[in-house]
Amino acid sequence: MGIDDRDWYRDKKAQDKLKESLYDPKQFRGARGERAYGCESSPGTFGNTPNRPQSPTRRALIWLVVVAGLALLFQFGPQLKRNDTRTAGLAPAQPLFTSHQACTPAALPANGAIQLADPSRMRRSDVLYSGLEIANRHQFPVVAYLTDPGTGKPMLGLSVHAGQTAQASVPVGNYGLFILAGSAWCNKEMGFQDGARVNIRGGVEAQAGSTSVLSLTSSDTARPEGFRIAVERRQPQSPAAARAQPNVKGPGFVDLTQRPDGHYYAAGYVNGMPVVFMVDTGATLTTLSQETAYRSGIDSCASHTFNTANGPAQGCVAKVSKMQIGGFVLRDFEVAVMPNLPTDALLGMNVMRMLRLEQQNGVMRLSIR
Repeated sequence: MGIDDRDWYRDKKAQDKLKESLYDPKQFRGARGERAYGCESSPGTFGNTPNRPQSPTRRALIWLVVVAGLALLFQFGPQLKRNDTRTAGLAPAQPLFTSHQACTPAALPANGAIQLADPSRMRRSDVLYSGLEIANRHQFPVVAYLTDPGTGKPMLGLSVHAGQTAQASVPVGNYGLFILAGSAWCNKEMGFQDGARVNIRGGVEAQAGSTSVLSLTSSDTARPEGFRIAVERRQPQSPAAARAQPNVKGPGFVDLTQRPDGHYYAAGYVNGMPVVFMVDTGATLTTLSQETAYRSGIDSCASHTFNTANGPAQGCVAKVSKMQIGGFVLRDFEVAVMPNLPTDALLGMNVMRMLRLEQQNGVMRLSIR
């Protein structure tokens, strides 16, 4: 090899090294197990990635994330499970107020007070009636609304104070149901200022011949919507389970003067509550209106169908521990409760047959037999 050839070969080799330093196809080609550009395979392997030990900082960060996740699971896991149990049968609660609404404060309706939103449907005389009872063992008062299941329009509202029981007589059928709960009552349009609305999934069914009993119990005493609800049906008391026959005691007699409308009226008391009775010899049982029964503290009533001059009517039968007419006192006495009675109370034949009845010149005298 001559000197010229040697110099040429040396220059060509230097140029080839320069090209390899600028571009190496093996760094971009990739193959099975090869690492990305900038990483080298370990000697004696074909493209396998060497096991690089994790840094202490990265290892500590991973353990910190795991420990934090376990802590959150133990803290909130049981609470989430309790919430699922508590709201079984209840739709999620909705706040009653938004910031742009104004509250007009008012007194909470009396226990047992009924709000008739649709009297044409809830006071019909051509259908059977059934009993509805709500026992509120929650820490907050509630107002329960029966609604049209098709439109959701409220039909009847029933106010039940905390720790109290209230009843209503409603036409037989299926109803939607939502409950307003809270402590600061505004009005019937807005409900409670600090409360919530809870929709009851499936509503409630009023069946002929039985009373639907809804029992509310607290699951979270700090929240108005923190309650559970249970539904059961109570059948009327059988005649064999009825108490002993009532007795009537009292001195003298009571004179009743006939009024211009042709009726006789007697002043009396039911469980200590003043009541005016209209004498009705066509009534089998002494009868109270629904409002009179509530004011008298009657909180248990068995559904019953009565045969009236206008056809069958649905009401309920209850026991009165003490009833007084003039100087006569009756104890453990059975009365009927009717939802659409036009007067406060009727004095029926179950009382009249225990008294001597004399009528002369527009005066009716009642005395002990």
